Amino acid sequence: MTGINDATIQKLAKLARLALNDAEVRALAPELARIVASVDAMRAVGTDDVEPMIHGHPPGAEFAPPRPWPEDTDVLGRAAVDQSAGFAADGSVVVGRVID
Repeated sequence: MTGINDATIQKLAKLARLALNDAEVRALAPELARIVASVDAMRAVGTDDVEPMIHGHPPGAEFAPPRPWPEDTDVLGRAAVDQSAGFAADGSVVVGRVID
């Protein structure tokens, strides 16, 4: 297991503001180890000949602007989102700072 131990998982849970019991911490260890292994495999791919991009859209390409929160949709629970995030004038969700 590549450096993934209970202390690491508890630190990540704290940063994510998750309350995990010991069984959940133990269950996450192999899952996180697989994620780290996947990232390591992606890092091994040669990207020396790949030109860096500023963003995912080619310059001048048309793309949709952010859409306001649909009033008739309650995917995450509007009340829960209202308690933890604000809304901009255009109705988009404004998320506060996560890591201090």
